[in-house]
Amino acid sequence: EKVSMFQQLVCWNLIEQKNESGIKLDYLQIFEFFQEKDNNKIIYRQERPLFIDEYSFRGGAIKYLEIWVIDDSERIVMMLPEEY
Repeated sequence: EKVSMFQQLVCWNLIEQKNESGIKLDYLQIFEFFQEKDNNKIIYRQERPLFIDEYSFRGGAIKYLEIWVIDDSERIVMMLPEEY
């Protein structure tokens, strides 16, 4: 309920782009959505191997939200950190 369809699709699309580019993905992908001045921002990161990507876009105001995507090799689950 807290995660919009737009946010879900952004997360899945960014993961797919990383997969297609050949970057090794960690079991945990972290996405942070927030507003900074007039832009909405997304920070996409993982720990091993470390990468941190930042994306900006314009649109309606968004509230801070952190989303985790966990891949345990049997299934992939999208959740909020407090659900872990």
